[in-house]
Amino acid sequence: MWDETRADHLKMEKKRPGSSGSTRLTVQGYFAAFRANVPTWPKPVCYEIVEASGIRPLTGVQWADWDHDGRLLVATTDGKLQVRHYSETRLSVIFEVSLADLVPSPSPPPAEAHRW
Repeated sequence: MWDETRADHLKMEKKRPGSSGSTRLTVQGYFAAFRANVPTWPKPVCYEIVEASGIRPLTGVQWADWDHDGRLLVATTDGKLQVRHYSETRLSVIFEVSLADLVPSPSPPPAEAHRW
C-alpha cells in the first residue's frame, strides 16, 4: 500500500543496453507503476531519457522501454506502437503502426491455451 501513496513521487529508471548506465530511461507517475486508472481521475506519467548532456522528455508517451539492442520501444497516447532509434542528438521513428482504429473483438481462447 505504501507504494500507491508515494507513486506520484517515485522515479524508476532503466539503463540503456550497451551504455554502461550513462544513458537511462526514467519514468515517474502513478500510472507508470499502477495501470489501474479511473477515467475521471487522470494520473500523468512522465518518461525521460537522461544522460550526462541533459534530460530529453518523451512527450505523448504512455509506455516506453529499451529493447536488447538499445532501441526505444514506445506506446504513444494517440494509439501508436513505435520503434525509435536514439542517438545523443536525435530520436527518430524507424517503425510505426497505429492501433487507434482497431476495434476489440473478444473471443474465447483456443483449445491449446488450456494446456501447459
